[in-house]
Amino acid sequence: MKKLLPLLAAYAVSFSAYTDISPSDNVKLALNMYSNQRARQVGDLVTVTVEESNSSKKTEDFATAKTAKADADMPFFGFQIQDATNIFQRFRNSLITDAEQNIPIAEYKINASSSFSGDGSTNSLDQITSEFACRVVDVLENGILVIRGDRKLLYKNETVSLVITGLIRSRDIDNLNKISSKRVADAHIYYETGGELSRGTRPGYVWRVFQVLNPF
Repeated sequence: MKKLLPLLAAYAVSFSAYTDISPSDNVKLALNMYSNQRARQVGDLVTVTVEESNSSKKTEDFATAKTAKADADMPFFGFQIQDATNIFQRFRNSLITDAEQNIPIAEYKINASSSFSGDGSTNSLDQITSEFACRVVDVLENGILVIRGDRKLLYKNETVSLVITGLIRSRDIDNLNKISSKRVADAHIYYETGGELSRGTRPGYVWRVFQVLNPF
């Protein structure tokens, strides 16, 4: 009997503690035990796997040509205006010699041409691969989650800043609480580097200004 009393006392204490748990606490306990821990409310964290790549290729060819030509030949000025009005007739008479010979006028020719041709091509390939946690900052009325994540790394005087914002659906999150950036709607991904290496590979201000002013 003496051994049974401690067991009854322990059972009574555990039963009273269980009865103190509210129904809402029971729901939370069940969710924590059986759910897959996907982000679903403000403050929850979700891991975003950033796998973005962009490639572009552009080629342009341009050519233009223009030619203009004008010829005139007036060897006998008098013959050309013999049927003209009196004004031109008097002008003709002033140019005729005593021997009634017409004054020859020199012929002229104009030839002009212009041409331009140019070509250019560009190739670019950008790729970002990263994985970091984002925080749910808002939940819309339809259940869409608004997320935002910031990451900044400093390595050997080089800084790397990565910011991502967007909208995700809870059902797109896998069992490991991860989601691909390809499933982020209205995604804004900012990737920026800075430091001595970045400055060394970037053209200077004078060169960039010259490129803007260069007409060719």
